[in-house]
Amino acid sequence: MILGIRRARRAFALCSIPAIGLWVGLVAVSVLFHAPAEGVAAFLVTSAIGRVLAIAQAVGVVASFLGLFLSFRLDLPTGTTVVATLGGLLALVVIGRGLATRTR
Repeated sequence: MILGIRRARRAFALCSIPAIGLWVGLVAVSVLFHAPAEGVAAFLVTSAIGRVLAIAQAVGVVASFLGLFLSFRLDLPTGTTVVATLGGLLALVVIGRGLATRTR
């Protein structure tokens, strides 16, 4: 009985390590997609570096949570949905910037 539990723990550990590595890799790739778009969106809104950093973080958090929500709600792939949501937010900022400069 004890031998069976040890084998099960080893099997679980061997299966968990690649899954954890895959998750860490997904987070790293997600950051590579997020960083440039967040920065562009923030620079379109303001040029003060403190505000740029705050806006970039806010855009990233909103895009991540909205993308995760849509992913689970619509049964879509998570990474793709988060990146598409970030692209949509960036498009809204570009459109808003264009409308704001047009009315001046």
